[in-house]
Amino acid sequence: MVKGHILRAILNSEKDVFRDIQVSEDLGLIELNKLLLSVFGLDGGDMASFYFSDDSWNEGEEIPLIDFEGNGARSMENSKVIDLFPKKGSRAIWVYDFITMQAFFIETIKLLEIDPTANTLIYSFGNMPTEVENGLLSDAFDEDDADDDYDSNDIDDLFNEFGFDEEQS
Repeated sequence: MVKGHILRAILNSEKDVFRDIQVSEDLGLIELNKLLLSVFGLDGGDMASFYFSDDSWNEGEEIPLIDFEGNGARSMENSKVIDLFPKKGSRAIWVYDFITMQAFFIETIKLLEIDPTANTLIYSFGNMPTEVENGLLSDAFDEDDADDDYDSNDIDDLFNEFGFDEEQS
């Protein structure tokens, strides 16, 4: 058994779409990227990045797919789940396809002991929209175009509304 995380990934969309996945903390971010592509039914033909995030879902340091400059900078190739999600409640943003900016908000909702090969989907809610909507990243979001009904607590509400049953395995 190894230390593992249950991560909830929520699509930034008008519809409620999220996936709970169980992963080893030693899983490489490149493998986490592939797992997210699979559980959300994305084709994987576009670039993606993870971003560290704070409690208010502000975008922090980027972890790109690969080290483009070749100088050993942090990338998905050389980072693990534990690097991005060091504790319960850790948050990150995953952006897939930099043209459509599909953003997913990810949080560690539980820590547990797992089989090291048990990196899998454990719960799925909602279907991916057929039309791509713009993601919500701080420097891609224009407040002039903001929806007046948008509440920054909406994402937190999804984490709370669709709670996680501690009895699940």
